[in-house]
Amino acid sequence: MAAVGAALMVVTLVLGAATPALAWPAQISGNTSLDVGERLVSPNGRFQLSMQDNGNLVLRRVSDAKILWHPNADGLGAVKLKVSASGNAVLYQSDGDIVWASGTTRWAGGTVLYVSDSGNLVLRKDNGTVVWRVGTDPAVHGVEAMIEYATAQIGAPYDLGSHGPTYFDCSGLTYKAMQAGGFDIGGHKSAHSQYTSYAGIPWGDRRRGDLLFYDWEGDGHVDHVGTYLGGGQMIHTWEVGTPLQVTNLWTSDHMPKVARPFV
Repeated sequence: MAAVGAALMVVTLVLGAATPALAWPAQISGNTSLDVGERLVSPNGRFQLSMQDNGNLVLRRVSDAKILWHPNADGLGAVKLKVSASGNAVLYQSDGDIVWASGTTRWAGGTVLYVSDSGNLVLRKDNGTVVWRVGTDPAVHGVEAMIEYATAQIGAPYDLGSHGPTYFDCSGLTYKAMQAGGFDIGGHKSAHSQYTSYAGIPWGDRRRGDLLFYDWEGDGHVDHVGTYLGGGQMIHTWEVGTPLQVTNLWTSDHMPKVARPFV
């Protein structure tokens, strides 16, 4: 952390042992960062957020090292966590490219990111308003709330034109998931309409929470949409008789752009 004294950098956190309250800071703001090998620790010492050398950001309970949350950034080259000027918590690669972001810009974003005594990673405004939270409590807004909704529907049967609560088609799922994250697109729109309205990020730059689109017929018309989970996985539903599920990333017949609802 740029703003943390060098003396604090040599403190070792021993999982399962009591952690001195001031060994590591509990928060960062826009003028500081969390770099590889560094961590934030809740004031009570029970929870820690670590920037790992595999590029992942991991929130753990100290007593048993249980992982409470991470953004599936293993191996993607992230080296730094910062609170951006636009109010997102952002994981950056060494060249400045973004690996993951909290997706909170639409809510005027936060200014301080901290680990709470209750085991949450929290992004808040200066006035104390929480705009995003993950950990022991569910997410408030954005990408993680969207994914939380989608995964809660695993096993739901497919039905063309449906958007819950019992049946879903592919675009019905993404519509309701985006709505759960705080981005209401105004109704159930087809996968093709979602693509033409929101896609603009190159396929190769996809990240967790992005919408992935597919043209099975090869005629330029989008036939399918799913949500990327990171780590080479996606969640979607696509045909009668096959329940909504998480699968490996489909790499054939995809459209050249993905959509990023929470930017």
